[in-house]
Amino acid sequence: MKRHLPFLLLLVVFSFLYFRTTSSHGGFVWDEAEYAVLARNIARGEAYESSFRPPLVPLTVAAFLTATGETQEAALKTPIVLFALLGLSLVYGFVNRRFDTTTGLAAAGFLGLAPCFWLHTSYLLTEVPFLVLFCGACFCFMEGLYGEEKWFYLAWLFTGLTFITRYTCVLLGPIFVLFLILGALLDGEAVKKKLKSKTFWLAPFVGLLVQFPWLVRQQSQYGDFLKGFKYASGQLQAYVPGVEMPAYYYLAELPSMLTWPGLVFSLGGLFWSLGRKNKFALHTTLVIAFLLLWFSAYRYKETRLVTAILPFLAVTAGLGYGQILPKAW
Repeated sequence: MKRHLPFLLLLVVFSFLYFRTTSSHGGFVWDEAEYAVLARNIARGEAYESSFRPPLVPLTVAAFLTATGETQEAALKTPIVLFALLGLSLVYGFVNRRFDTTTGLAAAGFLGLAPCFWLHTSYLLTEVPFLVLFCGACFCFMEGLYGEEKWFYLAWLFTGLTFITRYTCVLLGPIFVLFLILGALLDGEAVKKKLKSKTFWLAPFVGLLVQFPWLVRQQSQYGDFLKGFKYASGQLQAYVPGVEMPAYYYLAELPSMLTWPGLVFSLGGLFWSLGRKNKFALHTTLVIAFLLLWFSAYRYKETRLVTAILPFLAVTAGLGYGQILPKAW
């Protein structure tokens, strides 16, 4: 417990900083008002009047409303801040487990200070909950692939929660397949053993169980349990017609998302990962490459669309700091 004290102190500092900035926008913006209304309706026992918005964020805000009775803008964003702190804990926990405390602390610090991450802790939107659950699903799948099989259950629990947060969750499918391919190249025997285990094939039902109520609701109310996914699949292509951004847009935005020092350490961590062929680091690098390539293919681009990349960039930045810097001295 003593060795984790610096991280606990880091959590306290970030809690203070994040809660201090939840009311910095002077009111709800973008889609925040709709999420707030949906949460209020749930808390009052009224109808959930949306065929498109997945329910996790409104449900968490409604639970907070019911428990506290608070209705102020800053207070309603408390669940988002708690998700952010969970994200820092996941990054620290998994990096500490695979490497060491210093590297884990550095990774959590880079994520916590990333301007794009901090900015979205102050919005009542899905960006922070989604990126936290998304990285949790990926981290647990990695652990299940090379460690104990029980991690697959957690991976699919996170996956189910991701599905009821944001429709970009479908990207976990190809990422898991790529994890298996990369795993087969790095440690074919271990992956073959996992593919033969009952746990590997039973674990997805945990995710399905989490999604099931929402899918049933969509089917019963709109006659199509995939209604939201179908709408979301064409939303980005139809958004702001006539605007086309360069393919390198997200690469150019990385310094402002992570800070220049963070990006430099991240690049160092990427080279370290490739040189050492570390399994955890290579899977992390794979997610970064996949998300950048996927979203760069769209003509319209916006940094909030790729916020899920931040925990993985923070991990590689932590590796650059914790695995390269001490040896350089």
